[in-house]
Amino acid sequence: MWPTMPTPLVLLTLAVVASRTARGQDSTQCAVTDKDSPLFLNNDGLNACQQYQRLRRQCEPSYTVPRLNTASGSPPDTCSSQGQACCCNNIAFNLAMLCLSCQTGDHPFAPAGTYKEYLNGCSPELTYKLDAAVQAKVCNTGPSLLRWQYNMLEPDGSWNYTQIQGVRCATRGIY
Repeated sequence: MWPTMPTPLVLLTLAVVASRTARGQDSTQCAVTDKDSPLFLNNDGLNACQQYQRLRRQCEPSYTVPRLNTASGSPPDTCSSQGQACCCNNIAFNLAMLCLSCQTGDHPFAPAGTYKEYLNGCSPELTYKLDAAVQAKVCNTGPSLLRWQYNMLEPDGSWNYTQIQGVRCATRGIY
């Protein structure tokens, strides 16, 4: 007996289910639309999660943004020992927090000390700038980082979405 060939309708249904499943697993996708929150987009149209992943991949090519959350009370992600040159800075921390907001559709607040927890003891810690070699890679291959993304850091290491909106409005431009 010959095996039965799937009908076009069955094949289409399988393709739709596979597509939805793949999209559901892509942690660089936002829960909100880009037009709802332009705070997430850079000049290349990449959202915060895509920017964060591309920045981290400059040092750690296999890095994939995880599903972020703060359920444990800790930062949504931490700087790993393998990619310290790309993540041991406030720019990566800010992108991680923006990515959390992008993924969840919420406007998170991270308490004092969250930035230090994110750094995870990495060294050297850079503030308001990237490592020179990483900055050169970013300039040549992306992601396109905006000036205001460099300027976000609360002295106590907290993070507040509402304050970030104010920083974005106050400092425009691209690096």
